[in-house]
Amino acid sequence: MFGETLNKYMELVNCSGKELSEYTGISESTVSRYRSGERVPSKGTELEKLCRGICCAAEEKNRALEFDEVYRELAALIKQESFDFSSFCEKINLLFSALSVSSIPSSEAILGICSRPGRLPWRMRLIC
Repeated sequence: MFGETLNKYMELVNCSGKELSEYTGISESTVSRYRSGERVPSKGTELEKLCRGICCAAEEKNRALEFDEVYRELAALIKQESFDFSSFCEKINLLFSALSVSSIPSSEAILGICSRPGRLPWRMRLIC
């Protein structure tokens, strides 16, 4: 849904992925992933860059778009992910059991990385 709406705006202002990349400073491959729906930006800086880039493209092509309107519509399509730490722990324990791995050294390493639930590095998100 996010990708479809982003594409709609890009078509509206006749903006290519390469142009949007230049306006935003976001790589072409990332813009392509946003457009295909393979990836969704987080609410905040990345989404703001996309919205500003779309508005810049619109202005350059003499079309009027309001940043707030574009941001509001795209932000509504991004669901806020919540991290279930207890579920994560259950999955780690199952993984350790299945692999016959000692959980003491591994859990110490994980707890060092995961001291703030919801702020996991992308590598750790793959486990869930």
